[in-house]
Amino acid sequence: MFRKIIFLMLMVGSIANANSINLQKSFKLAVEVAKKEKKPIFFMISNEHCPPCRRMASTTLKDEQVIKELNKNYVSVILYTNLLNDIPKKLHTGATPTLWFLLSNGVPMYQPIMGGMNAKGFTEALVFVKKEFNAQQTKGKR
Repeated sequence: MFRKIIFLMLMVGSIANANSINLQKSFKLAVEVAKKEKKPIFFMISNEHCPPCRRMASTTLKDEQVIKELNKNYVSVILYTNLLNDIPKKLHTGATPTLWFLLSNGVPMYQPIMGGMNAKGFTEALVFVKKEFNAQQTKGKR
């Protein structure tokens, strides 16, 4: 009986985890993990009072394909503007949401995307950025 309860708890936990993005607790930790795992970083600056931020959090970032792509190929971190000490000054634009795609060392790959995105467009961006990241990694090994 005890084994069945443990098994059930593990199953529920893995299902719950499959429905959410694995987020790092800080920007610094995201960079450490990204370097170790050799992955790009998805970094979002958000604000709890921002309608586009809330919309993106409740739709795009809940999309199964988005979650799958982020958890498989990215190290993700979302910080809120009330935690300004944790947001690198060079990445803080003052606008929310601000979406950054960064190299493993925290250096921007592109200019930020300002404003929310729908799931389809965001998934396409994730796939494109990952291909570009891989190409840069391959070029750097030569």
